[in-house]
Amino acid sequence: MILCFTSIVQYHTLIIVNADDVQADLQLTLQVSASAVEVESTITYTITVHNAGPADAAAVTITDTLPDEMIFVASDDCSASGQVVSCSTPTLKSGVDFVVNIAVEAVAAADEPVVNGAVVS
Repeated sequence: MILCFTSIVQYHTLIIVNADDVQADLQLTLQVSASAVEVESTITYTITVHNAGPADAAAVTITDTLPDEMIFVASDDCSASGQVVSCSTPTLKSGVDFVVNIAVEAVAAADEPVVNGAVVS
């Protein structure tokens, strides 16, 4: 009788960092309620910021500069100054989403598609 032995060796890699070096990984997505809209109609932009961690994020701010063809109408979580819409939360925990809805009105027709973007900091 022959006995066979298989050795299994596992290695784990561990990276050790200072607590001050751990950062949050913020990911932003922007969705719009309609792909086409008539002048004087309202649409909603939904902006989601996800904190993929590993750390909590402090003083998270979304900034959305609206195109000239749109004006800010309302938002429960945001304020506007001219075309610049700002939304903030004091803390965004790891693994959690910060979702805001921004209602805007189309005030002018456009010859080309209107592009809107937002940034998170």
